[in-house]
Amino acid sequence: MEYRKLTSAEISQLTANGCTAEDWAAVLVTWEPDQSYTQYIRAAHFSGEVRLGTFNGEFLLQGGIPVHCGITNASLHNVTLGNNCVVRNVNDYIANYEFGNCCLIDNVDLIYTDGESMFGNGEVVSVLNETGGNEIVITDILTSQTAWFMATNAPSAQALKDLSDKYAEGIKASVGTTGDMVTIRNAGTLMNVCLGDYATVDGAARLANGTVNSCEKAPAKVGKNVIADDFIFSSGSHVEDGAIINKCFIGQASHVGRGFSVAESVIFSNCHFENGEGCAIFAGPFSVSHHKATLLIAGAFSFFNAGSGSNQSNHMYKTGPIQSGFLERGTSLASGSHVLWPLHAGPFSLVMGHHISHCDTSDLPFSYLLEKEGETWVVPAINLFRSGTYRNVQKWPGRDGRKDDNKLDIINFNQFSPYTVGKMIYAYDMLQDFANTMDSESDACSYNGANFSKKSVDRGMNDYGTAVTAYLGSIFSARRKSLVGGKDTGPWTDIAGLLAPVAAIDKLTKCIVDGTLESLEEVNLAISAINDKYETYENNWAAARIEEFYDIKLDSITEEQEAEILEDWKEAEVEIREAVIADVIKDLEMAELDVDGNSFLRKIQDADLI
Repeated sequence: MEYRKLTSAEISQLTANGCTAEDWAAVLVTWEPDQSYTQYIRAAHFSGEVRLGTFNGEFLLQGGIPVHCGITNASLHNVTLGNNCVVRNVNDYIANYEFGNCCLIDNVDLIYTDGESMFGNGEVVSVLNETGGNEIVITDILTSQTAWFMATNAPSAQALKDLSDKYAEGIKASVGTTGDMVTIRNAGTLMNVCLGDYATVDGAARLANGTVNSCEKAPAKVGKNVIADDFIFSSGSHVEDGAIINKCFIGQASHVGRGFSVAESVIFSNCHFENGEGCAIFAGPFSVSHHKATLLIAGAFSFFNAGSGSNQSNHMYKTGPIQSGFLERGTSLASGSHVLWPLHAGPFSLVMGHHISHCDTSDLPFSYLLEKEGETWVVPAINLFRSGTYRNVQKWPGRDGRKDDNKLDIINFNQFSPYTVGKMIYAYDMLQDFANTMDSESDACSYNGANFSKKSVDRGMNDYGTAVTAYLGSIFSARRKSLVGGKDTGPWTDIAGLLAPVAAIDKLTKCIVDGTLESLEEVNLAISAINDKYETYENNWAAARIEEFYDIKLDSITEEQEAEILEDWKEAEVEIREAVIADVIKDLEMAELDVDGNSFLRKIQDADLI
């Protein structure tokens, strides 16, 4: 963009408008030689190098009030304004900033960049262990997957931290920037903050050392009374209503508000946090906490819901707050629950009551963890055919609010996958071993800090077996022609929303560690490539399990064997559907609601549940 100096006539007009400058020669404009917008600049003070765009448009404020572009009552030091901006009523000054086109800066205290800054990039966030050891280096392009590798000290953790530091160094600048169509109104202090296109800061009390990533399709908003230090907010995120943020990453389309206070945490896409408190948490996609008196501390979770008054303890008054817990995808904390970390719950579990035994039920998905007389009792598989489980699974894809073309987190919504079904197969064999050692209904056994009753073991075996049969049958029915034996992918893992074979993750890790992947952008593309192969990986895994389960070879399967698989699948589907429908009806009748006209019940009756 070409700039010119002000003419003597323009300087005279600006002076008559109450404007002053340390050096008028340092005030440059993009105006054509025969253009002048001095009538729209009043009571302004300029120092350092100031570059001004044109002022030939209007803004419509709320209520339809027109405001012509220009500068009124503001001090600008080393500032560049794009075309058609409004800057008015700056109580202190704006220093060391470049604003895009069509920006509105109205009634703010102070906006400045102080020295060199990376604007939140490169900040080290200590999740899970408050004393350190599980640090994540946050950046504009942090994903739940790369963060997971860092937080869990995976073999690639240090290499990813180094790449993150390299990315952050590339951001370093002594001038802050905003994109186009940015609004900053009724705000306090913004120090070392960058704002993307279409971002809005309306009423924030203080923002320091951070970035608000935003775009036209997914504008981000920072609202009233927000205080945020050392942060990155992603596109489509809303942080408002008195939220207090310290050393945090907030993911795409996430909402944090109503006084929620959170520190040293990462919150990824489509999360919703209000009223309560969080510290040192790893909140994977679709984590939710709405209630007051709810404390989330030092936990890792995704597709998660925290009940009212649920809380955790991450130290035992010995060596400090070093304990942490893992609640795998789809797990919920019931209202009033309390967990003394460490505890590890398997996918789609429900934790109720107080738990101090540090149990590990990660190999028992879809279970209830109950408290009885101070001990943890597990009811395996009971959550498999609960209507609430299916309701949650169905609602998540529809609630993916990410509008940005560049979706950072990889999210696989599948409830049944080689990861969860693999755990069911393992759990079935384990429960069968328990059953063989239990003599009566009154017998109980223990495993990894949890207790089981004979009744729950028998029921768990049946339900896991039904679910495995239904899943393998559904894959066989839908993809028979693409199933080939001899290509087993081995065990699977869940990387904060990404479901993938461990072997594929190991291969990725090697590429990160040996430097084959030279940037965070390349790592993110490689992770996305693994997700793109999900169906192929799933087919290969399912083919191996079908061969094991039915003791057959797919390349020589007979019509009778095919018929047996399909018949078992249909029977399992009927059993699952009847169980879920019965649970829906029970819930509706308890609430004295109409059963026949219930839309969710109709959806369950018509849906593919596996």
